[in-house]
Amino acid sequence: MMRKLLVCSAVLVALSSFSHAGFYDSVKSVVGTTGGTDSAASPDPVDSSTIGQTVDLAMGLIPNLTRNLGVSEAQAEGGVGALMQLAKGQLSGGEFSKVSAQLPGMETLLAAAPALSGKSSGGLGGVMGSLGGMSAGIGGLAKVTQQFEALGLSPDMISRFAELIVGYFRGGEGNTAALLEKGLSAALGS
Repeated sequence: MMRKLLVCSAVLVALSSFSHAGFYDSVKSVVGTTGGTDSAASPDPVDSSTIGQTVDLAMGLIPNLTRNLGVSEAQAEGGVGALMQLAKGQLSGGEFSKVSAQLPGMETLLAAAPALSGKSSGGLGGVMGSLGGMSAGIGGLAKVTQQFEALGLSPDMISRFAELIVGYFRGGEGNTAALLEKGLSAALGS
């Protein structure tokens, strides 16, 4: 079990080191450099299977969004990054770590969200974000709206992205979908 955790952690660190490459490209790059499994090098086939499932999941999210929403890969990555920033602000550190464990390359996705100019640090979003609870979610949603607009996406796409992301993790390991529902409640309208 400890070895599985260490191997998965190493994959996550490797994936998050690709901050300038696209998420999908960074996942493909890591898969290409590992070259599959070597039974002599990895006597525990469960380790490679778990990593393979996690990488398959990560590689499938962005294409799923591009296919179902008709957006570009950059828009999908930026939209997911913006929504993951929202979730990160709404979830505890431990809860967000559980989500991150199911989505390799989280740092790459977070970095793909458009950085906003000084506008976002003040105004209604800044005031709402400082209030906590539901108000913080609404303030975070104002920031996500600006980020989506910077990506060339209309605000109505936010809920569609959020629904597809949560749906993508339903039935998967752990309670990732439930945590995402909690972290994205403002975007989901719940």
